[in-house]
Amino acid sequence: MRRLLLTIAAVVISAQVFASAAAPAPDGNVVDDELERLVSEFISRYGLSEHSFSFAYYNITTGETYLYNEQKQMLAASIYKLPLAMYYYDRIEEGSIETNRSYAGHSLDNALRLTLQYSDNETALAMYNSIGRFADYTNALLEYMAVPTEERGLRTFNDNRYSALEVLNILKHLYNNSEKYPDAIEHLKAASPGTYFKRYVSDYEIAHKYGYLHPDEDRPVIANAAGIVYTPTPYLLVVFTSGKGGEVISRLNEMLCEYTVKKHTKVRVVYIPWKIDFPM
Repeated sequence: MRRLLLTIAAVVISAQVFASAAAPAPDGNVVDDELERLVSEFISRYGLSEHSFSFAYYNITTGETYLYNEQKQMLAASIYKLPLAMYYYDRIEEGSIETNRSYAGHSLDNALRLTLQYSDNETALAMYNSIGRFADYTNALLEYMAVPTEERGLRTFNDNRYSALEVLNILKHLYNNSEKYPDAIEHLKAASPGTYFKRYVSDYEIAHKYGYLHPDEDRPVIANAAGIVYTPTPYLLVVFTSGKGGEVISRLNEMLCEYTVKKHTKVRVVYIPWKIDFPM
């Protein structure tokens, strides 16, 4: 009896995932031509300019960076609540704050959750007004933002304005010290479902904080977002807009997520031979 041996190759495809710490922000862009083209088309499509838009993208694994108008100081709205909460978590860790104190009628743990997950203004303001030595808080902010020591005396915080680069460095501090801020990251992951970074991206976890100010007679609508997108190679993203609204933020993250996954997810193909013996 003759026998037929068939060798079947099984193909295993996997994403090659790396882990690394976020490095200090570079002075300029580290990108390829494809991302440059995508961003240029995006800016043109939505009529964006340096007067109304700034953003910072940083791939934690590869170091790829795209900065647009990153030094411009723009109204942060509720983005300020992120470093505020980080400051309180740091004080809790060092034991220099009373954890049983009430903030707008809430325990400190619950106040932090309300501030990050629900962007509760009353609670955040109560925490802000309870800081004590404001100089200690500003020093912590300057550290989070990686402002050089010789430049720290020039930075003021009178009108709640931040640059995209400063907030990017705050996110890097958050990510690189995630063991210090596990509750903060979980609150940010639960925040704003279906909006901002999460509106068109649902396949990956996202920890983000939004900022929004309704338009009035003195200013247009302000919409901002900052967060971590946990693609196979995670990236940090900060977006500030003036007069544009949340759709620009959501679409930008959608574009950058698709780009990141396509470019930085390595595909590994493994052939596993199987032999099957058929009687003839």
